[in-house]
Amino acid sequence: MVRVGIIRCQEQSNNCAGWGCFPALRDRTGGFETYDSVELVGFDTCGGCGRNKADKIVAKAKRLKEKGAEVIHLGSCLIM
Repeated sequence: MVRVGIIRCQEQSNNCAGWGCFPALRDRTGGFETYDSVELVGFDTCGGCGRNKADKIVAKAKRLKEKGAEVIHLGSCLIM
């Protein structure tokens, strides 16, 4: 089983509760299709746009790893 952390766009978090992320995780589609089984460890936002955005994402990823995530996925809202 792969333990996954997901980071999504903070700006979109007001409009989205993971409508795309959770079904993809559950059905193992998209970026999750390579896993036999998946456990969600955490679901966080990027920390917001602006200065040092990449640093915020890295910090959030490190925190998810500290909580047991083996891999980090970025929501499509964050990478589009």
